[in-house]
Amino acid sequence: MPVTIEAAEAIALSIPFDHWAPPPTFAGRKRTHMEAVYIRVTASDGTIGWGEAFWGGWSATVAAFRDFVAPLAIGKDVQDTELAPTLERMLHNM
Repeated sequence: MPVTIEAAEAIALSIPFDHWAPPPTFAGRKRTHMEAVYIRVTASDGTIGWGEAFWGGWSATVAAFRDFVAPLAIGKDVQDTELAPTLERMLHNM
């Protein structure tokens, strides 16, 4: 029986940091935090895998992952090398 993806969740973090100098700006805004989205995937055999992405729109990223990506991945074989390219093709307009 194949090992499948049992759960997939996006976890958003906003981590404060200090440069010991005036904060740099990005798109006209001072950067005082690092925003990160971590992806936790749990397999049917209990194995847990992690992925990460850094971007400023983390609330939209978490919602898109939860509503669109995770439902397509859950139940799929973890050894399927075509899963990522298939998801990319299915979601290419997002």
